[in-house]
Amino acid sequence: MEREGRSVAVVGAGIGGVAGALALRSAGFAVRVYEREANPRELGFALLLAPNAMSALRELGLADAIVTAGAAARRGEIRRLDGKTLRRIDSTRVTERLGEPAIVALRPVLHGALLEAVGEEALVLGRRATGCTASEAGATVHFEGGEHVRARIVVGADGVGSAIRKALHPTDTPPQPSGLFALRGVAHQQQRPVEGVILE
Repeated sequence: MEREGRSVAVVGAGIGGVAGALALRSAGFAVRVYEREANPRELGFALLLAPNAMSALRELGLADAIVTAGAAARRGEIRRLDGKTLRRIDSTRVTERLGEPAIVALRPVLHGALLEAVGEEALVLGRRATGCTASEAGATVHFEGGEHVRARIVVGADGVGSAIRKALHPTDTPPQPSGLFALRGVAHQQQRPVEGVILE
């Protein structure tokens, strides 16, 4: 890899991996992002970007695009199925203190903006990581088929079943089911407030 002394291999081209790659590149590192899928895409519907997340996106030069494509979330409620309000949320004070709004945006919008910013030249697709080994000089990422890549820094952003995490922390307890279940959706051109509901 070019400029190996400042090289970074990011494993996983999801939101976290690509955002991390952009931040590292802005700090002067030579970054490559390795993704197991042949076509990186973010699944799911929408997410709520808190003011601190929007501040981070502004550092990456993407905040204005997300604000334009999203919607400001000023107030919200969480209710039970019977209509009882469990919690009311008002982000006005936080927005005033941090100088950024909380924004609801579609996941593909955010992911697409990040991918466009990092550029195709930084992406290496169709590479499924199987683990990594570390040394004083850096680390080596191993991929299916026997391929490997050396870098000064390796960032594991390859999801819940991370091969990088397992390689670095083999004795850690694997992720466990939380017992929580979320059902999400997107309502377009909704004029009335949409209520959040907790299912019991």
